[in-house]
Amino acid sequence: MDMFQPDSILPYKKDISKLNVTLNGNYKGIADGDNLDYDKVTAQGKIIPNINSSNLIKIKEGSYKLSQGILSTDSIKGLFNNNPFTISFVGTNVYKNMKIKDAEFNLKGFNISSLETIKSQLNISLLDKLTDFEGYVDLKGYIKDGKIWSDTNLNNLNCKYKPTDGLIKILNGKANIRANTLYLGNINLL
Repeated sequence: MDMFQPDSILPYKKDISKLNVTLNGNYKGIADGDNLDYDKVTAQGKIIPNINSSNLIKIKEGSYKLSQGILSTDSIKGLFNNNPFTISFVGTNVYKNMKIKDAEFNLKGFNISSLETIKSQLNISLLDKLTDFEGYVDLKGYIKDGKIWSDTNLNNLNCKYKPTDGLIKILNGKANIRANTLYLGNINLL
């Protein structure tokens, strides 16, 4: 299954737009009024920490580089919805319709109740039938050429199945994403 909706918008765009950065850059090209060749803009800088803000995305540290329309980051550390994360990525076509080409991510102790706020961005129909998520997972993975690869152990997780209002308790098991396909293995339910 394709993990992301084809027309998905960038989640938390408002919070991301509130991030401040330092900038050291240059432009080597012809400047004709409002017409610039953006692929000739180069820049680098740091993301200014906002850990004490009320944003859902809080950054402790991170840096970036921009060259020829490609945005790359070093390890960005912060909190997403009060869940610690680390991410680095390379985005292409940054001026028109940015796509994440490569990324590495790590969410240690991710509170799965946060799925309620992001599940509309994912193309996993089963999530639409689930609610009231409870529990924590360590989620580590990467994106290569736009496809997600990830592994996690599922231990002591709960949620409700909406059609019957039934409680699902996952005692243990594994969830893997391979090239945007979700695989579940050895799931023990109560």
